Parts: sequence; C-alpha cells; structure tokens
Amino acid sequence: MGNILFVSNHYDHFLDVAPFLGNNISYKKMDFRSNRLVNHYLEAEFRVEEAYGQFKVPLFTIVPSLCVSYLGNKPGYEMESFCRDFRGDNLCRMAIRQRDGRIQEKCILVFYDGKKMTHFEALSVGSIAPKPEGVSHYPWHSVFIPEGHNLTYAQMKSQDRKMASSFVVLSEFQEFLQTHP
Repeated sequence: MGNILFVSNHYDHFLDVAPFLGNNISYKKMDFRSNRLVNHYLEAEFRVEEAYGQFKVPLFTIVPSLCVSYLGNKPGYEMESFCRDFRGDNLCRMAIRQRDGRIQEKCILVFYDGKKMTHFEALSVGSIAPKPEGVSHYPWHSVFIPEGHNLTYAQMKSQDRKMASSFVVLSEFQEFLQTHP
C-alpha cells in the first residue's frame, strides 16, 4: 500500500506511530470536532470519516481510552483533558484513599480507505502507581503500571512496552498493511 495519512491533534502521537510504518506514513494535524460520543470506538470512526472528507486519501487515527476503576471507569477517551486538569499525583492519592488502583488503557486504531473501515483494538490492564514516576508525553504513562511489571510505562524503555495497547494495535496494523498491499 502506498503512503498513508495519520491524523491526530498531537504531533507526539505521530512520533510514536512513525517507527512502525517508516516512510509509508505522513502526518496531518487535525483538531477534530468534539461530538461527545460515549464510545471511543464510535469516536474513532467519526474522526476518520471527518478526516477522509477533508483529505480524500487512505488514513488512520488512534483513539486511546483510560478507565480508572474508582472513577466508574472514567474518563474514557477524554483522558487528555482529564489528565491535564487532574494531575497524576492526585490520581495516585485518590487510588490509595479509595483502596482501588485498578486501571485499564484501551486503544482503537481505525483505518479508512474511503470505502471500508478496518478496526484494531487492544486492552492493557494494570494498577495506579503510588506516585507518578518517569516522564512521557502521555500524562497517564507516569502512573500506569502494567500487570506483571513493577515500573510505570514512563519508566520503561520503549522496546519494553510491548504490552501497551498502542503497541499492540500498531503491530497488528503493520501486519495488516503488509498483507493488504
């Protein structure tokens, strides 16, 4: 398959995606209209349809979602504004106070060629760290300890984050592109 467009409102996301797809990917910043869909799956579909209407080329987007158990599995895919307003150290303190540090990271990748949407989805389960550790452009990575590990995503080297939902969907997408030229 030729060049594919990745649409996102964050260039940092492109920096994470580019190593998987090499020279076959380009990036366009797109501030998506907020439609407040309840489901991040539908949000991803909405975004690729909106982007395709503008660019008219095969493209994909990624919609991550964070589910904090003690918050009733919120904030969902609106986690970026949540993390900006509710700092990681507060999230850690509340998890200790609530005695519930369960957390999940979901990731949806939707590819759209103008005719058909192809979906990739992954889930990572973990716990909230006692305090934020490490630095990442994803604010929740400093508090998310994946199941079976002792370090937060932000403390891990990138090659050690193979259980992260974003890594899983990008790996599946890479394989899909190799088998669907």
